[in-house]
Amino acid sequence: MESKQVKDKPVGVTRMGEKLVFWRDHTGKVSCL
Repeated sequence: MESKQVKDKPVGVTRMGEKLVFWRDHTGKVSCL
């Protein structure tokens, strides 16, 4: 996944069997959980 694909709304993906959620914080930095 490219960072430009991550917008304000959370994006869920599965990588290497792990479920991940990416989003941008209030400063515009990509975060992952």
